[in-house]
Amino acid sequence: MDPLKIAIFGMVIATSLIAPGTFIGTVYSQEKKPDEIPGTTKIDPKIAKKLREARIKEIQNKIDNIRTLIQSVNSKLKLRTSGPAIFDQKRSLENQLRDLITLYALTNQALTEAGRLSSEVSDIKRYTRKGPRDFKRLQLANFLDARRIEYIIFATR
Repeated sequence: MDPLKIAIFGMVIATSLIAPGTFIGTVYSQEKKPDEIPGTTKIDPKIAKKLREARIKEIQNKIDNIRTLIQSVNSKLKLRTSGPAIFDQKRSLENQLRDLITLYALTNQALTEAGRLSSEVSDIKRYTRKGPRDFKRLQLANFLDARRIEYIIFATR
C-alpha cells in the first residue's frame, strides 16, 4: 500500500473519532424548550390529599408485609443451624423497610421500628452468649443496632 494512502486513511479514522462538539463554531439548535414538563397538571388539593392518604395506606400495607416476613426470618434465626442466606434475607428486608420509612418520612414508624430493633439486638446477643461465638449473628446484631440508631436520628431530626 502506498504511504500516502495509509496516511489519508489514518486521518479519516482520526477525524471520525473526534466528537462533533470539539469543533469550534458548531451550532446546536436554538429552539426554545417548553417550560412545562409534559404530563404535569395541577390537581385539586382535596383530590391530592385523598391520593396521598391512599398512597400512605398502600405503604403501610407494604410495611406490614415486610414485618411479617421479618418475623418469619427471626424465627428461623433462633435456630443454630440457620445459614448465611437467612442473614442476607434479614438484611435485605431491613433495608427495604428502611427505604419505605425514609422515603415517605414516616417518623412515628421509625420510632416503632427502633424499639423493635432494640429488642431484637438484645435477643440476638442473649442467644450468642448461650452458645459458641457466632460471628454472623454478631455482625447482624451490629447491623441492626446501627439501623436502630439511624431510625432514632431520622425520627428526632
